Amino acid sequence: MTSPEEANESETIRLPRIDEPRYLIKSLVHASQVLAAFRSEGEILRLRDLVERTGETRMTCFRIVYTLHRCGFLEKLAENQYRPRFIIRPKRKFVLGYVAHGQKDSFPRDVEESLIRAAEEANFELIVVTNRHDAKTAVRNAEHLVRDRVDLAIVFQTEEVAAPSIAARFLDAGIPLIAIDIPHPGATLSC
Repeated sequence: MTSPEEANESETIRLPRIDEPRYLIKSLVHASQVLAAFRSEGEILRLRDLVERTGETRMTCFRIVYTLHRCGFLEKLAENQYRPRFIIRPKRKFVLGYVAHGQKDSFPRDVEESLIRAAEEANFELIVVTNRHDAKTAVRNAEHLVRDRVDLAIVFQTEEVAAPSIAARFLDAGIPLIAIDIPHPGATLSC
């Protein structure tokens, strides 16, 4: 009889990988990645866009797209342009970006606490950044939220000189903006 230590050395035990369950059909995983690349209803993507968004090779992506088109999941509009034939339901959470000015007086604190509560109740992700009453930091924070691709930005900052630059960052990125206290050009709402 062998000891447990000897058995471990002489036998190789093959366990299924946790991240790749035994019954997972990889081709369906790849097809779901291609379908998930479409981020909105009616979005038209070229083959090169799908390759970029999925990380698949061009040939693999082409074969998946060709199959999805033949099965009726994708509509071919032009040479290498496709659109889904169904409504896209986003998998990711809605992301709010909140730019706080850093003051801990009762009103700013109440605003931040209420946003945190509302985001938790709605199952939204909330990214909070603080400007520390500095215009340059305020602009950098806006750029940070644009890079994080927030769905809505709420800005509570007191540096009037920074308002046009901050608003421009969000408007250029197509991100709606709500401004609290200081009006920002093009903001969806200013409170």
